[in-house]
Order: sequence, then structure tokens, then C-alpha cells
Amino acid sequence: MSASAQVKVDIQAGGANFLGLSINTELDIPVNREKGHVLMPRLGVGMLIPGLYSASSLVHVGLHYRIRKIGLGCEASGFFQNPFDRKGASNDHPADILVYPNLNYTFSFSKFPHLYLRISGGVYFAFDKVRDLLSDNEGLEWQGDPIPGAGLTVGYVF
Repeated sequence: MSASAQVKVDIQAGGANFLGLSINTELDIPVNREKGHVLMPRLGVGMLIPGLYSASSLVHVGLHYRIRKIGLGCEASGFFQNPFDRKGASNDHPADILVYPNLNYTFSFSKFPHLYLRISGGVYFAFDKVRDLLSDNEGLEWQGDPIPGAGLTVGYVF
């Protein structure tokens, strides 16, 4: 028996990042090489578009299952005040946590075998942290209707 994995680095716009960009690392863990089944956990950091919201940073996590070029997965981004912002801007990002279940397709290029492009389509579920004043417990509260969303990822395979 042998095990191997492949590391990727990518830049993602949209997706769980909403109106922001993140730099992510992803690991391809082969589940079934003959049929092209791959499990792909990912982790990244990023920022919302400056000027649109206060300088908000984000932490991005995700897990996808890909069969050949088609993938199904879920990503989540947590938004928080940028620790390098000296202005102390208010915390007006779109949500505290944005969950993005999605279906995606990965394009590879024959001339540039290490580059790939992934498009995704799914639904945003936004959650805000709320504090119960009586019990002083914090929890997550869904903000309401799901919103359709899309994402674009450009990456490099090592």
C-alpha cells in the first residue's frame, strides 16, 4: 500500500469569500485513483474589497469531494476586523460566518499542466453571532433567506 497527496495554492474570488479574495492551500488526497475520486480539504486567509466594507479580514476553510473534474463541497468563511487596521473601523462586514455549499468544475490546461481554473455555483447561508443577555451565551443565528452565489479560483499544483 502507498499513500500520496498533492498540494495546491490558489487565489479565490467570491465563493465563501463573498466580495473578497483569499489565498488558500488545498491538499488532494486520493480516495480511488482508478476512478479519479479525490478528497480536498482547504484553508486560507483573505480580505474583503477595501472601501466596500470596513477593512475586514477573513479565514477560509472548506472540504470538497471531486470525481474527475466535477466536485461537490462546502466552504465557510469567518469575517472579523482587520488586526492591522489602525483606524478602528466599525465591524460592518456582511456576516460573521458565511457558509457556501457548492457544485464546482475544474479546468486544466494542456499547455500549462500545473495551472487550473475552478468555477463554482452554490448558495450563501449567512450567520451572525448573537449574545443572549440573560444567560450571557453566544450563538449563531441564521440571517434569513439563502442567496445564490458563485466563485472563481485560479491555482497552481505542486
